[in-house]
Amino acid sequence: MTEDSHQRVRNALDHFEIEVPSWGFADTGTRFGKFLQDGAAIDLADKLSDASQVHKLTGCCPKVALHVLWPFVIADSSKKSPQNAKNVVEIPVT
Repeated sequence: MTEDSHQRVRNALDHFEIEVPSWGFADTGTRFGKFLQDGAAIDLADKLSDASQVHKLTGCCPKVALHVLWPFVIADSSKKSPQNAKNVVEIPVT
């Protein structure tokens, strides 16, 4: 790989973002049963808090995809979560 290739890869990684699914932080299951996990998120605030911690550790997960339409209002144009002011993740609105 050339230095130019290395630089392009580094630039791409600097701008790489992952939108994590909110349902990934809760108990999981199928129609045949539920797989309970200690410390699993129990509500949207927990899920956003967990997603915030993932972003703090990785630096590449600033957005959370919601599984369903949750009953909340997006605060101002920054789209930051209104439930928990300490969250650093965003909820994309399209």
